[in-house]
Amino acid sequence: MHVWMPLAYSAAPIPAAAVLSGAAVKAGIVFIRFVPFEPARPSWGVALATAGFFSAFYGVAIGITQSNPKSVLACSRVSQMGLLAAVIGIGLAAGDTSVATPTIFYAIHHTLAKGGLFLAVGVGALTRARRFWLVGLPAAVLALGLGGLPLTGGALAKLDIKGSLGDGIAGTLATLSSIASALLMFHFLCRLRSDAPQDPHASAPMGLIAPWLAIAMAAVVPWALYPRIVGGSFYDALAPKELWAAFWPVLIGGLLSVCLRRCTNWLPRIPAGDVLVCAERAKPAARDLAAAMEGLDRRLREWPACCL
Repeated sequence: MHVWMPLAYSAAPIPAAAVLSGAAVKAGIVFIRFVPFEPARPSWGVALATAGFFSAFYGVAIGITQSNPKSVLACSRVSQMGLLAAVIGIGLAAGDTSVATPTIFYAIHHTLAKGGLFLAVGVGALTRARRFWLVGLPAAVLALGLGGLPLTGGALAKLDIKGSLGDGIAGTLATLSSIASALLMFHFLCRLRSDAPQDPHASAPMGLIAPWLAIAMAAVVPWALYPRIVGGSFYDALAPKELWAAFWPVLIGGLLSVCLRRCTNWLPRIPAGDVLVCAERAKPAARDLAAAMEGLDRRLREWPACCL
């Protein structure tokens, strides 16, 4: 049911898109309060996890074909929500009630980071190219944090869900998802940079810069919440083994992004709302069917008595 996201995010003003991408979409995570994790439901859990991992990779596959930074972020949203659905599915299959905490912790970080990135699109579009690094540097930290860049809130969030996914096929798919997310975020940063105005006098207003910087700095909140909510240890999170485990997927995503830039012309041109665009081809047939149903209904209404 993702087709509205790229269309709505592309059309919405920057502040509205930031709210949509943050609190509005994450409100869907509230349903986890009503999921009956006990007893275990393997068939339902596996089905949800499968759909979630499909969304995680499908969102990236569509996102790398988009040129609008807001559409890229919308596809990233589809991917990240898919990963959260997969975590919930694994918990449902195992009857593990503890998956609720890492899921909500991940959602908190993602809400802050994605809201900040949407505001970065607005600030970047009004910042001249020579000063773009002032926007690009914080945006890069937020974006790559979604891929699990070490020392970011995203690294803590991914470390937290790792225990729920385990080391089997689900854990492997989650690692591949981190690589895919990093690739998509590198693509987003390239699109953000290309949209910078060439006007040497362009300058973003303080009314947009202030909330952008506030949310960018708020992305460190997961570090404050980590020991209290998750009960994790900073020593474990900063261990060299965990830092490397978080860094190498981002590194591979960066290398893949270099290859992607050289193969951009070979990628298909998929419009925002990909599935919906395909469905629009059925409009003539649907219109003819509607006319036929209306004609049938008109004939039925001519009867003196109708029990249909």
